[in-house]
Amino acid sequence: MPMGFTFSFPVTQNAINQGELQKWTKGFDIRGIENSDIVAMLQGTLNEYDLPVNVVSVINDTTGTLIASMYSDPNTIMGLVFGTGVNGAYFEKIENIEKLKGILPTDIIEDGYMAINCEFGAFDNAVAFLPITEYDIQINRNSENPNQQCYEKLISGYYLGEIVRLILVDCHAKGLIFKDQDTARLMIKNILDASFLSEVEKDSYYDLESTYDIVMKTLHIASVFEERNLIQKICLLVGSRAARLSACAIAGVMLQSGNKSGNCAIDGSVFNKYTGFKEKVEEALKEIFNWRGDSKKRPISLKSAEDGSGAGAAIIACLTKERLDKGKSVGRLNKSI
Repeated sequence: MPMGFTFSFPVTQNAINQGELQKWTKGFDIRGIENSDIVAMLQGTLNEYDLPVNVVSVINDTTGTLIASMYSDPNTIMGLVFGTGVNGAYFEKIENIEKLKGILPTDIIEDGYMAINCEFGAFDNAVAFLPITEYDIQINRNSENPNQQCYEKLISGYYLGEIVRLILVDCHAKGLIFKDQDTARLMIKNILDASFLSEVEKDSYYDLESTYDIVMKTLHIASVFEERNLIQKICLLVGSRAARLSACAIAGVMLQSGNKSGNCAIDGSVFNKYTGFKEKVEEALKEIFNWRGDSKKRPISLKSAEDGSGAGAAIIACLTKERLDKGKSVGRLNKSI
């Protein structure tokens, strides 16, 4: 039985059924796997258990989201993930992919387009352009992968709660909040997650009663209104920055691909579950492209695509098996780039 494999980490691919892990991201750090062919490793384990399964393809979750959405909506131009990871995929003209010139079989070149896994979570790892703060510097320095995935660390649900926590720790150290309170839990790394920001942001009670409950439950701190008001503003700032930076990635891919209209299929807990995140991304895109008029008639629509990567992996596995059965190529002529 053919199987498609979704692997949401950067890989170097010479073929659709081969991929070497470049590096771990999203807080993972498993020794001895980097630079190894993860398809061969999975296939070897399946063989050990005598399972009648053949891994015919490996894809990134963004590519899966793109393909699954295109299957049901031909107007899809991008597949994106804004969750624990941050990434996107789109179709590029093969003639524009410089590093593949001269090493692709004719039957692949004839297809005209290739899905590109952008890995834009690694954008600007030198931090020459990103609007970082002292808290972002701490996040990067104390992460499992310093100076890598720096763009992702400003948006990912894995880091948003920790950014807010570091700001609150700083405010407490300066005597601005939680005076004479037990702040032991506030000092625990990663005790806050993205859901904390989402819940605080949507608190519309005049006295921020829900925020009181959230802070008490999570940090065991009895907050006063002024503290809750500050916490909500901090969450709004951190969440809004993440949404606006997400819009920049979408805009950048649009400009590169030349697509001026279509649908973006987006998976990930931050986009799908964070209160108001989608609307903030849409507003930022409006500003970037100076769109006018009714929001429902804007040239780009952001569509939720939960679990698109699983369906996309199945579709790509079927397409790959079809190519293999017809004797068509599924990779490069050689491994040199």
